[in-house]
Amino acid sequence: MPAIARDTGVGARNRIQKKDQDMTTDGNGDTPNLTEPEPLPCLFVTGFQVQTDEDAIARLVFWADLPAMGNRPAEARLQARITMLDKTFRRLLSEGRRRHSRGN
Repeated sequence: MPAIARDTGVGARNRIQKKDQDMTTDGNGDTPNLTEPEPLPCLFVTGFQVQTDEDAIARLVFWADLPAMGNRPAEARLQARITMLDKTFRRLLSEGRRRHSRGN
């Protein structure tokens, strides 16, 4: 599996802050202060699943498909799980569609 470069320096944080200047939280018009208490890796994923339940919670599960190598069979290796309120998930989808249609 190829190594994935991590861009976690001050420059990366500045790019995040500039890119997400319109970032808001649910029900709050104020722009929160984006912090990174410890460097977070950037994950590459090849698949995902969305799970929902009756409690207005959405769970996103992400994985990377790894090919068979030697005696090791092919596998889908879990990379991340994210849980959020349904209204946050709907905003995520809406924002993704909006930015994708604008080419951003």
